[in-house]
Amino acid sequence: MRSRTITQSALAALRSRKIDFGYGVYAPTDDALGHLEMSRDRLGLLLSPEHPLARNRTLNLADIENEHILLQPRQLYPKLHADLITAARLRGVTLRVAAEVLDLEALMALVVIGDAVTFVSEKLWDPASQVSLLWRPVDDLDLYLSEFAVWRQEDEDTPVVQALVDSAKEARRRL
Repeated sequence: MRSRTITQSALAALRSRKIDFGYGVYAPTDDALGHLEMSRDRLGLLLSPEHPLARNRTLNLADIENEHILLQPRQLYPKLHADLITAARLRGVTLRVAAEVLDLEALMALVVIGDAVTFVSEKLWDPASQVSLLWRPVDDLDLYLSEFAVWRQEDEDTPVVQALVDSAKEARRRL
C-alpha cells in the first residue's frame, strides 16, 4: 500500500494484518510498528521573484506574518498544519492562511502571480522546472518533511517484510 500519508486507517490495517507494509509522511508513534525514514527535507517558503520578500536570502516567520499563505488541505497533512501554526505561535506570529488548495499546480500558479506564498520542501522546489518561483529558507522554522516506510515489528524477519525493508534500505542508500 502506498499513500501520501500514513493514515489512522492504514495504521489500523497494519495492526490488523490486512497489509504488511506502508509508506507515508509521518513516523508511527506505536512501538509495535517499525519504520525507516526514507527522506528528510527542510520546509521553506515558496514565493514569486516579484514578491517584496524575494530580495531576502533568508526569512523569519515574523517576515511573513502579514502575507496571504496558501496551504494544501489540512485533511491531507494535519500534523504539518498543526506544526506550522504551533511554530509560528511560539514565536509570537499568527499566520494568515488565505486558502487551502488541493491542486499543487493551482497553488503554485497563485504563488507565481504574487497573490500569496506557500510552504514547500526544498526538494519540491526544483530550480530546473520551477524557474518562475523562488524558495527561501525560514531560519526560525525548524520543520522537515519526511517519508517513512512502516511495518509490524513482529514481522520484520518474515521473508516478505524483510525483502520490503531491505528494498527500502537499498532505495534510501541511493537517494
